[in-house]
Amino acid sequence: MFPLILCILLLAATPAVQAESLSVDSMAWNAADLLDNGKWEEAVKQSDRLWQRCQSEHITDIETRLLVLQTLCDGLQYLGRTEQAMAYTRIRYHIAMEGGNEYEQEQIEALLDMARLNAGMADIPRALHCATDALDRMNAYVTRRMPEWIANADVEGIVAACELAEDVSFACLNAIEDSYTAADEQHKNMLRDSMDMDQRIGKMQMFCSTMNGMTQAAKGKRREALEAVNSLYRHLLCHTLLLAQRMQPEDEVAQQRGRQYVEQVLQVAHEDEPAYIRATARMAACHTLAGNYDSTLVWLDRLRQLDTDGSYRHVIEENKAWIAAVVKDWQTALPLLRHRYKTKKDELIQDFYYMTAEARQHIWLSKYLWYFKQNISLCTGEDFPPEVQAFLYDNILSEKGILLSAETEILSMLRRQGRSADVVCDSLYALRKSRQLISSTAEAEQYSRRLQHLLDSSHSLSSLTHLLNLNFRDVQKALSANDVAVEFLLTDDGAEGQMYALILRSRWKAPKLVHLGACSTFVPLQQNRRKLLDHTYTQKVWEPVLQAGQVAVGERIYFAPDGPFYLTGIEYLLVDSMHTMADTYEMYRLSSTRELCRKNSHTPHIQSDTTVLYGGVCYDTEGIRSSLKYLPATLAEVAALDSILPIATIHTCTEASEQAFKSMSSHSPRILHIATHGFFLPVQQASTTARDWLQSRLSDEGTVNIEDYALSRAGLLMAGAGASWGERSYKLKDDGILTAKEIGMLDLGQTDLVVLSACQTGLGDITVDGVAGLQRGFKKAGCGSMLLSLWSVDDEATKILITEFYKHLAEGKTTTQALREAQYYLRTFTRVPAPDNQAEPALQQRARPYLRSSHSRKEDDRYPYASPYFWAAFVLLDAK
Repeated sequence: MFPLILCILLLAATPAVQAESLSVDSMAWNAADLLDNGKWEEAVKQSDRLWQRCQSEHITDIETRLLVLQTLCDGLQYLGRTEQAMAYTRIRYHIAMEGGNEYEQEQIEALLDMARLNAGMADIPRALHCATDALDRMNAYVTRRMPEWIANADVEGIVAACELAEDVSFACLNAIEDSYTAADEQHKNMLRDSMDMDQRIGKMQMFCSTMNGMTQAAKGKRREALEAVNSLYRHLLCHTLLLAQRMQPEDEVAQQRGRQYVEQVLQVAHEDEPAYIRATARMAACHTLAGNYDSTLVWLDRLRQLDTDGSYRHVIEENKAWIAAVVKDWQTALPLLRHRYKTKKDELIQDFYYMTAEARQHIWLSKYLWYFKQNISLCTGEDFPPEVQAFLYDNILSEKGILLSAETEILSMLRRQGRSADVVCDSLYALRKSRQLISSTAEAEQYSRRLQHLLDSSHSLSSLTHLLNLNFRDVQKALSANDVAVEFLLTDDGAEGQMYALILRSRWKAPKLVHLGACSTFVPLQQNRRKLLDHTYTQKVWEPVLQAGQVAVGERIYFAPDGPFYLTGIEYLLVDSMHTMADTYEMYRLSSTRELCRKNSHTPHIQSDTTVLYGGVCYDTEGIRSSLKYLPATLAEVAALDSILPIATIHTCTEASEQAFKSMSSHSPRILHIATHGFFLPVQQASTTARDWLQSRLSDEGTVNIEDYALSRAGLLMAGAGASWGERSYKLKDDGILTAKEIGMLDLGQTDLVVLSACQTGLGDITVDGVAGLQRGFKKAGCGSMLLSLWSVDDEATKILITEFYKHLAEGKTTTQALREAQYYLRTFTRVPAPDNQAEPALQQRARPYLRSSHSRKEDDRYPYASPYFWAAFVLLDAK
C-alpha cells in the first residue's frame, strides 16, 4: 500500500513542479525583454532572483537555466560589471557543456563571451585562447552540419544557421583583433604562429571557389541553400583577411602584405557590405602610412560616399588631419586634431566609468593608446607653432601612466568618503585576492554576489572627469615663478626612438619642445652607472632643457622620465666637477607632471607620524639553511632609526614576515621602511629559472595578464624566504617571497612615504604605462612617495645614507632635502682624517669625491663612498 501511495503523491506533485518550471521560464523571457528594452538594472535584478530560484528549487531544465544566465551575463556586461559577468559566464559554459552536442552553439557563444570578458580584465592570453577556440569550434560546427543542411534544402533553416554562424564568427574575429591590439609583442607573435592566417585564408579561398562552381550548377531550392552558405564563407573570408591585415608586424614588407589582404577584400566583397566599407577605410590608412597622400584623399572620398550613416566620419577626419600635419598645414590640421581629441577624451571618460582596473587596461591598450601615440608622433617637431606644442603636452598628460593614475585616483576618492569608504576599500582589496583563487562555479557565484554588493555601494564614487581632463594650463597653475615642469618623451621615429623634453613655466603661453637625440644615445647611461660622471651626458640631457627653460641656479625642476630615463638617476648627472644637478637645482622626479595637480598631499613628519620598520630579516627557517645572505647592517640600520623615530614599530628576524607585512592592509603607517633583499627578474631570466616559487606564480593555473606577469617578477624577501628561494621549494601560502603583485592587492593608502632600503627596488619592465615593478605594486596599493634603488646597493653605505636621511627628516626637512643632504654626507664621508699639514682646501676637498668613478674600497681610503655606485642608486619618486 505504501509504495502505491508514494507513486500517487509523486504523480500529483509532477505537474506542480512542471508548472513552477514554466513559471521560471516565463519570467526568464520577461527579464530578457527588459534587457532588450534597455532596462539593464531591472533585468539583472530579476534574472539574479530567478537564478537563485533555479538553485534553491533544483530546476534542471538546461534551456531555462541558460536563458536566465544569458540575460544576467549580458546585463552585467552592459553595466560594466566585468568580473561578475565572467563568474556567471563560466557557470553558463559548464551548464552548456553538460547538455552535450545539442547545446554546441551555446557552448561557443559562452566561449566568445569569456574571450570578451577576459580581454576586459586584461587577461590577454586567455582572451586570445577563448576567442580562437570559439572561432575554430564554430567553423568545425558549420562545416560538419553544412552537408546535412544543403541536402535537406531547408533554405530558411540554412539562412538562420548561417546568420548565427556569421554573427558568432565575426564577433570571434573582432575579439581576437581587439585582444591582439592590446597584447604585448610576445603574445602577438604567439597568436600569429598559432593561427597561421595564410593557411586559413588559403583554405577559405579554395572553399569559396568550390562553392561558386556548385552554386552556378545548382537550381531551385538547392541553389538558394548554396548561395546562403557561399555568402557566409565569403563574408568570413573578407573579415579573416581584414584580421590578417591588422595582425601584420610594423615592418615595411609586412605592411605591403597587409595592403594585399585589403585589396583581396575589395575584390571579394560587395560595395554595400560592411567588409567593403572597412576595407576602404583600411586602404586609405595604408596610403597615409605609405606617404601616398593624393591616393589617400581619393580613398577617403570613396569612403565618404559609402558611409551613409557617418560611422567612419572619425576615420576621414583622422586621415585628413594626419596629411595636413605631415605637410605642416597646421591651420587645417590643428582644428581637426583638437575636435577629434575632445571626442576621444569624452569616449575615454565614458568608457572608464565603473570599470575594473583590468577592464580599463584592456580598453586603453586596444582602443585609445594608439590614438594618443599617433598625436604625439605628429606633433613632435621643434619648429612647430606653440599651439601644436601645447596640444602635444595635453596628449602626454592624457597618455603617460594614465592607467595607474586612474586606479589610484578612484581608491583615493573612496577613502575620502569616511567610514563607509573603509568598508568599500577593504572589500575591494579582498576581492582582488579572491579573484585569483576561484576554482569552482560555487566560488564564482559567491564572488559575483560580493562584487555586486560592492559596486552597488560605491557606484557614485567612480568619477574620473577631473583627472582625465587635465591639460597643460592646469599644470601651469600649480607652478610658481621659480618652478619648471619637464615631460621627457620617447617617440618611435624611423628605425629608432627619439628622446625629447617638453618644458613648461608658469609665465609661458605654451610649452617648449627640445630634441635630445636618439634613444640609443642614452642606453649606455642606463647600463653603466659610471656614466653619471660623464659630463657629455649632462650636455645631452639637461643643457638643452636648462637653456630652453632659462633655468636659474636653485630653481625647482619637476621632471617625469620616459624610456631609459626611468631606470637612470639623471638627477645626479654632473653640472661641473664639483656639483650634480641635484646639488645645483631642486630636482623632483614624478610619475607624470599631473602629480602637481593633486591636492591634499601629506608631507611625512616623523615626530608625529607612525612608522613601521623591517630589518635584520632571518631568511633561514628551522632546520633549513639557504643561500640567502643575512644582512647585519639592516639590523643596525633599524636599531639606529628606532632612536630617531619616536613612534616606531620594529619587525626583525622571524617577525619580519610576509604575513606581518600583509596584516598592515587597511591600517598602514604613515612611513613604511623595509631593509632587506629586493629583486627584479627580467623576462629572459625568469623564463629560464627553475625556481618553483616563480614558476608557480607564472603558471597558467591562475589568472595571468600582462601586468601580473611583470609584477610577479619583482619583490622583497621576508622572513623564511630561504626555504622557497631555492630551485626546489616547499609550497607555502606565505613563503616569504613578497612580490609586487601581492603588494598591489593590499590597501596601504595611509602610507605617505615608503623607503625601500633594498637592492633593485626601482627596476621593472618599461611598459606603455611606466615601470612595472615594485614601485607599481606599492602605487597600486595606494602609497604616496617612494625612495627606491636602481641597482644592487652596498649594505654598509646604505645604512649610513638611510640613517642620515631620517636625521634630516627629524629636523623638519622635506624628503627631497633630506635625501640630498644624506647623499652629500655619504659622498664626503671619511674614515681617516687628513693630517693637519696635508689639509686640502675646502673647495678641493669637496670636489674630490665627484672625480671618483671606481667603487673599490680600501681601509685607508679617505672617501670610501665617493663613487656614485654607493649613493646615486637611490631616487625619490613623487616626493614633495
